[in-house]
Amino acid sequence: MIKIGTALFEACEELERDRGIPKEVVIASLRDAMVAAYKKHMHIKEADNISAILDEQAGEIGVFRTKQVVESVEDEDNEISIGQASEIADGVEVGDELQVEVTPEQFGRIAAQAAKQVITQRIREAERNMVLNEFLEKKGTLTTGIIQRVENRNVIVNIGKTDAIMHF
Repeated sequence: MIKIGTALFEACEELERDRGIPKEVVIASLRDAMVAAYKKHMHIKEADNISAILDEQAGEIGVFRTKQVVESVEDEDNEISIGQASEIADGVEVGDELQVEVTPEQFGRIAAQAAKQVITQRIREAERNMVLNEFLEKKGTLTTGIIQRVENRNVIVNIGKTDAIMHF
């Protein structure tokens, strides 16, 4: 697992307070980014059994692959032998599913870059959705705004948290 510390969780809570973006959105984005970075790093196009697990108490994140415990392995990507599985976890039996950590050694920088891109994109999407939902509720009602500028046939109007464009 990769040590990420508690600063990330503090930043998530600050985003939630300042911008109203739920902490869960940012954390889910981080997990998605880790999986995407892993797939890109390992040149995997399709795999449903890969997930990222975030341990808030330890401040760690890792990439895991769910594998079926079998007697003899035929597909290394989806299966693990009972011998190897018993080294990872106690009490496993043939037929069980086991989460096996597959986080690469030098994965920190790659994962950080991917996480930054995905989190930034998801924060923008969340902010857009919040503004959209706020104004969908006001559809058909009268609202006030302050004209900021006029450009050609467009009037830019500040209507609170965002600017709107009126076309005439």
